[in-house]
Amino acid sequence: MSNDAPINDLDVSTPGDLVFDAPLGSETVLIVDDEPLVLRLCCSILARQGYHVLGAGSAQEALQFCEKGARELHLLLSDIIMPNLRGIDLAARVSMIYPEIRILFMSGFDGREIPEYETLRSRAKLIPKPFTARELLIAVRAALDNPAGM
Repeated sequence: MSNDAPINDLDVSTPGDLVFDAPLGSETVLIVDDEPLVLRLCCSILARQGYHVLGAGSAQEALQFCEKGARELHLLLSDIIMPNLRGIDLAARVSMIYPEIRILFMSGFDGREIPEYETLRSRAKLIPKPFTARELLIAVRAALDNPAGM
């Protein structure tokens, strides 16, 4: 498989192909990362665990998904540092469209290095990069099960 394959061309539709010691999911997750490899990997891991995934390579693409309103979104999994529109600003805009959505940020920076994250700490979680598939699945499940959305 080429690293340049579009996310829609990846075979991520078969839950159970990979065995992870983490609960299965059925919710819809919008994953946003400007790094194509990270985006594809996150989409693949979550899809194989049973989640419905939408992958966006930019905040603008993610907003287009949201504005279409074609399906219910349960979780926004977004990189914080992206060009044009940061993940924190994206989360604020997405939560205006989907008030009940849960937010999980991912970043190579720890939350203390991103001042805006401190104001969201009680409403959004952060998983530091790099992370393992199991760590991602546990963080996603915890974010979905947390009653405090954004």
